[in-house]
Amino acid sequence: LNVRGALLHMMGDALGSVGVFVSGVVVTFTSWNAVDPLVTLGIAALIAVASWPLLRDSARVLLEASPTHIDVGAVRARLLTHESVACVADLHIWALGADDLLCSAVLHVYVDDLHAAAEVSAWAKHALGEGWGLTHTTLELVPEAEHGPLPAGGCLSGETV
Repeated sequence: LNVRGALLHMMGDALGSVGVFVSGVVVTFTSWNAVDPLVTLGIAALIAVASWPLLRDSARVLLEASPTHIDVGAVRARLLTHESVACVADLHIWALGADDLLCSAVLHVYVDDLHAAAEVSAWAKHALGEGWGLTHTTLELVPEAEHGPLPAGGCLSGETV
């Protein structure tokens, strides 16, 4: 985002210089003074339009919103494909930058021991990294002994995106 902002800034400066030169030539040879504010408004409009995507992406990072290219429902569905995962609760995906994606979730699992829970965690982290590039993943596994049987229809509480 920072590099994109610097590039937009430099392009705006270059465009401003070209606009000043063109309007100066027009005023010199035609005495049409209105060209200067018209060129200025045109350059301002182009900068505003070009800056909108950068502003939108920066706001998404600051608000820790889910990246637009990741379907959170598909991530949830992928995690539920493992036979030991009964529920995915509190699934959150956000970005700290263009290449720094993070994910946290609570997985209600049916496992008998700590070794089986570690295998589910490793599988889930691999699936998230391979499918969506989510390499900074924090998973909390809640075994059946702690959450008990799940109600018909899914998670106990906190099923948010």
